[in-house]
Amino acid sequence: TRAYRESGHKSAVHWLADATGVSVGAATRAVKTAEAIKDLPATNQAFRTGELSEVQAYEVSNAAAADPSARSRATISSTVSAE
Repeated sequence: TRAYRESGHKSAVHWLADATGVSVGAATRAVKTAEAIKDLPATNQAFRTGELSEVQAYEVSNAAAADPSARSRATISSTVSAE
């Protein structure tokens, strides 16, 4: 929605970094992860319920992007190793 511009930020990533106190790099990873897991329902659910950390969800989304046939295997492996 570009609401971040109303607060003087040049991007949503910069707004998130400022609002949460994390680096721009960490905010970039968080935004990319959120965008990527929209297309990965099992990963999205596991992240939202706390079964996967942000780092784990990021790694799963990267694996799914690199090899779309690995989507379900990556989610299952990450969920199991998170336990």
